[in-house]
Amino acid sequence: MKSGYFTLAIGNPRYAELANILAYSLHDVGITNISILTDDKCKPHIHDGLFEQVLDFTDEYIKDKPYWGLAKLLMYKYLPYDRSVFIDADSLAGVQFKGCDDFDFKFTTSYGTSGWGNWKRSQWPVP
Repeated sequence: MKSGYFTLAIGNPRYAELANILAYSLHDVGITNISILTDDKCKPHIHDGLFEQVLDFTDEYIKDKPYWGLAKLLMYKYLPYDRSVFIDADSLAGVQFKGCDDFDFKFTTSYGTSGWGNWKRSQWPVP
């Protein structure tokens, strides 16, 4: 049974940049089994090598409409793992603590899209 972490970046390239920062922070604490669901607007901004899988969002009901939040309700159709943990792209991994079963959870904190500018100059290589 394959387990992994999952995030999404849809609609605005800023979400791709946030997802990159999340992935760098997860890598820093030893998590590399991360996948992302993205669209044509965000995909060019996803950094190479950060995500195990970069999945294309193809739902015609939402695609190219301002209903990106609904993608969270539809993401189950795209999950590449048997067991998944979803993490919002505006989160960071931090202190390690033991989770349940085969997931090794890390404490995550959301810094929100309004705080993104502060993280642009952080330790992670964000353009």
